[in-house]
This record gives sequence, structure tokens and C-alpha cells, in this order.
Amino acid sequence: MNVNVGSDSELSLELEKGYFAIANNSWADAAISFQKLASRMPGDSAVFNNYGLSLLQRAIQMAKDKDESVQMMATSQFESAILALREAAKSDPDEPVILLNLAHALLVSGRSEKALKIVEVHNKKYPNSFEGVNLEAAALVSLGQSVNAKTKLSRYRGDAIVDENLARLL
Repeated sequence: MNVNVGSDSELSLELEKGYFAIANNSWADAAISFQKLASRMPGDSAVFNNYGLSLLQRAIQMAKDKDESVQMMATSQFESAILALREAAKSDPDEPVILLNLAHALLVSGRSEKALKIVEVHNKKYPNSFEGVNLEAAALVSLGQSVNAKTKLSRYRGDAIVDENLARLL
């Protein structure tokens, strides 16, 4: 998400470092930059969203690492990502991107029921969101409710990602 740091050159430099790190998939460096911004800009939903996403991507990488000790540390990264995204959602509860990111973080960290609740809130506010219906279907599949997932997705046929996900479920 775009962050407005105003005319503060120090914050602008840190923001630039964070975006550069994201562009280079340097998730740890991105998280450090956005953490610094968060400490100076408490309550800024975009900063906390970007911080949470950086931590989430780092956690996903760690969970896939061949080293089991690194895999075990992924859990704390997932926790930190969820906390940052919850802070973002608390600051801006109507921002659809933040709700989807929080739901995604919950889903990939194994909290499918909580993810489903968040994405259902999102989908009530934004009923035509393809991203929302895909995420809801993923949560339903994770909970063993593939039939419900197919029903949800079938209402949105014609979207390439929805159609691809439906094909996986059929």
C-alpha cells in the first residue's frame, strides 16, 4: 500500500528502502524498514499493512526452508505478521486490502476458521470481490468444505482465477 510520509526526508528514505527491499524480495530488510516507519508513525494502517506483509512473506519463505530450525522459527514470524496486520485493520477496518491480507496471513498460518470469519466480513462489505471469494473458497477447502467452496466459486465463473480454482475442485 502507498504510504504518505509527507515532507520528512528521513521517513522518505526509510520508505524508499522498504519498497526497494520488497522489489528485491528481501523480506527481512523490508520488515526492518517498515518496523522503523511503524515506530515513528503509530496508527498508520498502510505502514502496518506493509510491515505485516513483509513479515508474512518472510514467514512463508522460512516455512519452506530445508533447515528444520529455520522452519520452526517461521511460527513466530507468522505471529508477528498477524499482529501487524491486526493493527492495520484496527486503524482502518474498512480497507479491503488489509482485511484480505489479514485473512490470508491467518489462513497460511493454519488458522482457517479465523481467516474465514475475516474474509466473510470482507465479502459482506465487498460482495463482488473476486479476491475475496477465492480466499473464502481456500479457507473452506482448508476446513474440509470443498462442496461449499465450489458453490461459492461457481457464482463467479468467468474470472480466470476463479475458473482455475473451480477446475482444481472438480
